Amino acid sequence: MKRFPLALISVVLALVISGCSSSPSKPAPDNPSGTLLDVGIAAGMAKDYAYQLYSGSGIVVPFNITRKLWGGPAAWDSTESGNCSRWSMYLDGIVYNVGSYRYVQIALEVSIKGGEVSTRNANVEIKQISEGEVNATAISIWDLTIEDYLAFSSHSIFLTGQVARPAEPAGHYLQSVGLTLYHNTTSPVPGTAVWEVSWKYLDNDSGKAAFSKVEMDAGTGTVLKVLGPE
Repeated sequence: MKRFPLALISVVLALVISGCSSSPSKPAPDNPSGTLLDVGIAAGMAKDYAYQLYSGSGIVVPFNITRKLWGGPAAWDSTESGNCSRWSMYLDGIVYNVGSYRYVQIALEVSIKGGEVSTRNANVEIKQISEGEVNATAISIWDLTIEDYLAFSSHSIFLTGQVARPAEPAGHYLQSVGLTLYHNTTSPVPGTAVWEVSWKYLDNDSGKAAFSKVEMDAGTGTVLKVLGPE
């Protein structure tokens, strides 16, 4: 039987062990480029999609964007900073069809890739309501709307957050940026509708994530909280 030198075996073994124990590759920074979506444009496209979905029905209460809206990844170092490749949101409205009123809740995603915009609904919930329930249901929709806070562009929201952004944690790299608009009932600042910009960092060695956040009054753009990195 052919024998191999002990030194050669040791080298091969070391290479095998090294290969097995090497850390997995870390995600590259997700900083989209090219034409991206401003939040107002994405919201308009989402509403157009909802109306097309119910084009055969009478619209009793127009679709409102409600509860929470979030986008990401967002660009962070160009004229498109704050604009995102994808926005997700909820829309609520009341339609009338075939003799009945229906309270419709839609979860929608608007995205752009290679200059092509696509819209899809992730989920649709329909609840039949009586004529006597229409007014109360309409009021509940209006109470949850966040459309008044879409007056700011996502670019301007990002720039405001960027000024207040905490220093990048040592030994980390910026992996992605996201934006979220919260209704006052879902907000991290109780009772106040909030725009939030978040920065996700990854440790250069372990890949462990750390986050920084800047939370702003959604009505005025005033910075309320600066958090992280943690």
